[in-house]
Amino acid sequence: MVSPCNKAAFEFVQNYDSAQETLPKVFAISAPKLAGKSYLANIWGKKVGAEFLNLADLKNVNLIKFIKAKKFYIIENIDEIKNQELLLQIFNLIQEKSGYLLITSAVSLNQVGMKIKDLNSRLKNVFQLEISGPDDELIKMLLIKNFSAKQLKVEGRVIDFLTQNLHRDFASISDIVSLLEFYSLEKKRN
Repeated sequence: MVSPCNKAAFEFVQNYDSAQETLPKVFAISAPKLAGKSYLANIWGKKVGAEFLNLADLKNVNLIKFIKAKKFYIIENIDEIKNQELLLQIFNLIQEKSGYLLITSAVSLNQVGMKIKDLNSRLKNVFQLEISGPDDELIKMLLIKNFSAKQLKVEGRVIDFLTQNLHRDFASISDIVSLLEFYSLEKKRN
C-alpha cells in the first residue's frame, strides 16, 4: 500500500534501472519494524534478479568466488548483524566487483553504530530511503486490510476512532488487530 510516508521508497525500487548511471549501486531502505522493508526488497529483487544474502550461511564460504561481478544482492536487517567483519568484506567485494546492493535496517544508517570504523563510514555514505511512521491514510488502509484478512467485521466509525488514537507506528496497528481478533474469538463475535 502506497501512501505519502512510503511513496518515495516504493517509486525508487519500482523504477530502478541499473542502466541509469546516475542511480546508486548501493542503497538502503530504513524503516520501523513492519513498515514493508522486506516487501520493497522483494520487489527490487524480482525486478533485477537479486540474491538475498544471509550472513549466517556465508561464514565458511569463499566470498571472492561467491560474490559475482555486476550481480545484485540484498542484505536485510543490518542493524541486527553481529558479524561486522563479514559484512564489511561482502560490502567491499560487491563494490570491487561493480555489483549492486540493497540493505535494509530498522533504524537510520547513521544510528546503526557499527564497531568497525571503516564499515560505519561506508554506511554513512550509502544513499538512503527512509520510511517514516504511517500517516492516517496508511493506518486506515492497513487496519481495513488486516481486519479483512482476519475475517473481522469492523465498522467504519471504529476504524476512524483507531486511526485517530493509535500510536503512529506499524507495530501498534498489528497489535490492535491481534487484540481485537483475540476478543472476537473469546466473545464469538465478528
